[in-house]
Parts: sequence; structure tokens; C-alpha cells
Amino acid sequence: KTLNDAGYRAIAFDHRGHGASTKSYEGADYTPDKMASDAAALLDHLGIERAHVMGYSMGARVSAFLALSDPDKVATLVLGGLGIGMV
Repeated sequence: KTLNDAGYRAIAFDHRGHGASTKSYEGADYTPDKMASDAAALLDHLGIERAHVMGYSMGARVSAFLALSDPDKVATLVLGGLGIGMV
């Protein structure tokens, strides 16, 4: 509500295998690259060329990989709970 009231369009999505998303039992389906491609595909599907992207924990890892694979889609990037191993 706060972001919408400030003029932003806030979008949250289930990562593959989480929430109501389709589940796979193949570990190869859960690589950061593939999960980042899901985020890029969602932006494309919604007609969003550039977005302010925020992720926490696994979402931060996916957001970081999105920024690396599709930097033109990421206007700004906020990473929380990423862990020292990814910095």
C-alpha cells in the first residue's frame, strides 16, 4: 500500500517451487540463472521495461542474478539477507 500510494507498482511473485507456483523435483530447475530468468520473463509479460528490484535471502540471490543477466531491466537493486559469501 505504501509503495502504491507513492506512485509505484508493487509486484511480488512466488519463486518456482514456492507458494502456489508449480513444483519440480529436478534440482537443475532451481539454479539462480533459471530463477532469474523467471523474474525477467515476468517483467516482460507485464510490459515492464525497467524496475526497482528488491530481494531478501533467496530473493536477493535471484535479484542479483537478474541484475547480472539483464542489467537493462534493473533500474535500482536492493539486496537484503544475501550473506557474506555472495558479496
